[in-house]
Amino acid sequence: MLAVQGEGRGHLTQALTVYDLLKARGYEVCCIVVGTGARRVPDFFKRRVEAPVVSLRSPFFISKGSRSLDMLSTLGANLLASGSFLRSVRSMRRLVRRHRPDLIVNFYEPLVAMSMPFLFYKGRLVSISHQNVYLHSGFAFPSEIGLKRHMLSLYTRFVSMSSDLVLAISMYELPARRPADPVTVPPLLRRELFEKAPVSGDFYLVYLVNSGYMDDISRWHALHPGVRLHCFTDSEEVRSAPGGILRMDDALSFHALDGAKFLDMMSRCRGLVTTAGFETVCEAVFMGKPVLMVPVEGHLEQYCNAVDAARAGYAHRSAVFDPGILKDSRQGLPHGTESFRVWVRSAGDRFVEAVEGVLEGGAETEVAHADGGESIRHRARHLLQRMFHSLRPPGFARQRFIP
Repeated sequence: MLAVQGEGRGHLTQALTVYDLLKARGYEVCCIVVGTGARRVPDFFKRRVEAPVVSLRSPFFISKGSRSLDMLSTLGANLLASGSFLRSVRSMRRLVRRHRPDLIVNFYEPLVAMSMPFLFYKGRLVSISHQNVYLHSGFAFPSEIGLKRHMLSLYTRFVSMSSDLVLAISMYELPARRPADPVTVPPLLRRELFEKAPVSGDFYLVYLVNSGYMDDISRWHALHPGVRLHCFTDSEEVRSAPGGILRMDDALSFHALDGAKFLDMMSRCRGLVTTAGFETVCEAVFMGKPVLMVPVEGHLEQYCNAVDAARAGYAHRSAVFDPGILKDSRQGLPHGTESFRVWVRSAGDRFVEAVEGVLEGGAETEVAHADGGESIRHRARHLLQRMFHSLRPPGFARQRFIP
């Protein structure tokens, strides 16, 4: 079973890659649970899998003016929606009891952590996400974020709690320094990427996760009308335009989100300007494209991504959308592109090796049925056991203290 945080397209793309890896090695994916908040499960995801896809209401973020994160509104909205989250936990429990999976792979979906104490699940749980790198003792947080890094680590620790194995997707390998460190694995990029033959075209590609930045691009374009820009964003105005393309003039066009079209244009662009999501940047670096990362305002995770990628020599970072930084930069291809490609190409083998190591550890696949012949005392012992596991730090081997 796969559980995917559906608010970010990166987790969905990673889940598709893992789905293909597992199917190619003879495993059956019985069900895919996608946690959704304000967004629906995109059609491209449903079309790519044969397993049933179940959408469940999950914690979400609210943006301010389609530009920045509004943490107070996010907290208030999630508190009001807490009843729907409880219903999702019950649905998650029913799905696990129905499918009885040997393994649950969690792509940063908090519903898994919320459900685990009540699942009576005795199979294996693997948590995988880029955010898990925040739990690694070798990861260097930006010094300027101060105590906020502890909030980010605490939430990530919550999402991955009860896991038998924690995998951190990273742009580079981090050796373990302590037993609780997650295992770093390469980015799990979509298979279509490896079919592209990159060339350098005459335009810059822009990805705006929030449509509120469209005005910033238009203002920059007015000052630099000779620079061709193709921008992808999630905007109702753009989606309703003919063919999903809003043409401002011959040099500036806004496109509705389309994964295949975006990847094709990335392979032909001169450089990429993007918000600081992880997946898109890794794809551009793999293609050898210069990258400018602009973190969404107030988005701590994206800020950490931008600082980390810039420190590794893979991208520039900026607080504003200014394609001129790439145009005027003397820096050519990202540093270490070939070593990055080697790292990425090893992702499939590393992931499968890690997962099979967990499964070979002797997974117990039985799921207790609360409506069967179990005694109340026996069910209570299982519940206490799972709650105990939920409190332990991720990365430590599970100790079965109740026979």
